[in-house]
This record gives sequence, structure tokens and C-alpha cells, in this order.
Amino acid sequence: MKQIILVIILFSLTSCSFLMKKWGGIKDPKIETLESITEYSKTLTIDTALIAFAKDSTSLMQINNFFVGSPEILIFNSAKKHLPYKADGIACNASVDYTLQNVCRMNANEIMSKRLINYDSLISCLDDPNNCISNLDITTFDYVVFLNFAKYFDGVNKTHIIPWNKIINEYKIDCKVKYIYVNIDYIKSWGLKKKSLPKFRVNLF
Repeated sequence: MKQIILVIILFSLTSCSFLMKKWGGIKDPKIETLESITEYSKTLTIDTALIAFAKDSTSLMQINNFFVGSPEILIFNSAKKHLPYKADGIACNASVDYTLQNVCRMNANEIMSKRLINYDSLISCLDDPNNCISNLDITTFDYVVFLNFAKYFDGVNKTHIIPWNKIINEYKIDCKVKYIYVNIDYIKSWGLKKKSLPKFRVNLF
């Protein structure tokens, strides 16, 4: 439980303007279903056919370790190599907009990271009811971009994911990119009890 709370606190540091947005509309997590997340995703202009989910609570913790923030992105090239878009220790994700616009240059970037993120380890944590991963041949794409999101971060999702999707859908790029959205909510089929969910109370004003 302490690990879960720590992850949520880390999430709160991801956005540069987080405090000014009254903690980004964070709510206490609820137990969700695949259907409730699918409906919610439509409000964020997410293509629901591109959503994968954490397999269980253990996988969720591993996914959170990979992303270290939400919403966030992870980028891999066709050789499954993780390509960081910012230096280690930088929590702010304001550069995601620029990164998505210039994703075709990622192989040439010189950003170094000590975080070794294994593509297959990430994939092994994901439940894929929409077959967006099982039908994926990474070698046919120049890059695969994973974007995570949680329903209880609704305010931040609206100010981040919606603009990111606008770039993804409208900005012209000259390489082939696959986008996959990773939901990190707590899913009913895991058998969780409501009392086991973390609480995140913020009283700034």
C-alpha cells in the first residue's frame, strides 16, 4: 500500500503547472471496469481500439515503475530500444508536445538515461482485450509510443492527453508510428476490495 501511495505522489509531480491547476482534478481511485474505462476514454478523444490495460495489481505496480508519472509517454524504436525524451530526474512532461511533433527524429536524439526499460517486460504486464498488441509487429513501425492514463487523473488528462491526441491526429509526420494507450486504473476483474484502494486527499485552499 505504501508503494501505491508513493506512486500516486510521484504522479502529482509530473505536470509543470500541476499545483496551479488545483492538483489537476485528481480524485480518489475507484474500481473500474473495461467498459467504464472505454466510455471515459472517449471523452479524451482516445481511439478505444488502441487501449491496453494492466493485467493485475502486480502488473500495475510494474507499469507505474516504467512510466514514473501520469499521463506520460514511453517511446521504443523498431528494435525495441527505449528512447527517452527527457533526462533522468526531470518530472515535467511539457516537452511531450514537441516530442510528438518530432517523433521521427527520436533515433537521432542524444538524451541518455540510466533507466533501462525493456519492451517485452512492459508488454508482458498488459491485458489486451482490443488486440492492439497481439496484432502489432513492431518491426513494421519506426516507433511505438505508449501513453498511460488513469480516470482518477481526469483534470490532468483533459489538459494533457487531449492536446497530445490533437497533435497525434493532425500533425503531419514522415515516419510510421503506432500509438498505444495504457490504462492504469484499478479493474474490477482483479478482485480488489474498495477498502484496499489508496486515498489521495489534497487540501490546498
